[in-house]
Amino acid sequence: MRGRVAAMRAMLFGAGLGTRLRPLTERLPKPVVPFFDRPLAAWALEHLARSGARSVVMNTHYGAARVEAAMSAFVEAAGLPVRFGFSREERLLGTGGGLRAAVEREDLRHGRMRDDDVFVVVNGDILFFPPLERIIAEHRARGAEATMVQRRVDDPFSLGAIEIAPDGRVVAMLEKERVSEGGAPAMFSGVHVFSRPALDRLPRLGCVVRDGYRRWLAEGRRLFGTLAEDPWVDLGTPRAYRDAHLDVLRGERALPGLEARGGWIDASARVASGATIEESVVGAGATISAVRVVRSIVWPGASVLADVEDAIVLGDGRIHPL
Repeated sequence: MRGRVAAMRAMLFGAGLGTRLRPLTERLPKPVVPFFDRPLAAWALEHLARSGARSVVMNTHYGAARVEAAMSAFVEAAGLPVRFGFSREERLLGTGGGLRAAVEREDLRHGRMRDDDVFVVVNGDILFFPPLERIIAEHRARGAEATMVQRRVDDPFSLGAIEIAPDGRVVAMLEKERVSEGGAPAMFSGVHVFSRPALDRLPRLGCVVRDGYRRWLAEGRRLFGTLAEDPWVDLGTPRAYRDAHLDVLRGERALPGLEARGGWIDASARVASGATIEESVVGAGATISAVRVVRSIVWPGASVLADVEDAIVLGDGRIHPL
């Protein structure tokens, strides 16, 4: 089609069980656990929208109805310029199978993605805002079928390194020691860019890395990697979840569009005049009596009737100490 601009579609992974984040995820599915003033997965969704995605699908499984309702409400309230939909999995398909199912549903809804379009995939449970425009430009310039976004870590071999050659090609995957003399080892960030040919070869059940990338590497497919230096935060455990809030409150990490230095209290929260709130987050509709709240996260709707320190106060008022 003459003059056509190549498009960007995207997916949020949101079907996981969130087992490491229990007991928080016994109350809410992980994608909609609150992080400051919005569901956790909304931060990744907004980044996709800012980066040019106009169609985003999210897979769901555990607590699917709650995830779909909360994320749909957020998109509407925020006025995000995206066509947003869901791919509900009655049984977990794995990252590869879930992605393939979501792509096929998007093809039915919006028409088959063209070969010159790209499909960006991100995890909905991490804070990571890489320069997607630059990454997509690299992907296209290289004629890549798939691009894995990497991050630096002190010991990339501890969990399985991805090694990248000087020309950007992936030369080794999930290795525990260096394989290529010229390869640069790093850790996979969970962000992918795919072209259509790779999407059509995804497994219908299984892991996108172990059952997709590893096979493509052995076949000599055009698999590339690129490094992003942007901060990467996994909110997989209750302490990591609380500490990520503290990093923002202390000015050690910035979130797009949010000013929260020192403390953050939603405008709809009710805080008694004698309350002391230090390095804490208080969610929408929460009630704080004349007590001390220190280095803690108070969920929307929770009531705090006694001093809390280093804790998460869930929406029903239960306290999870850290």
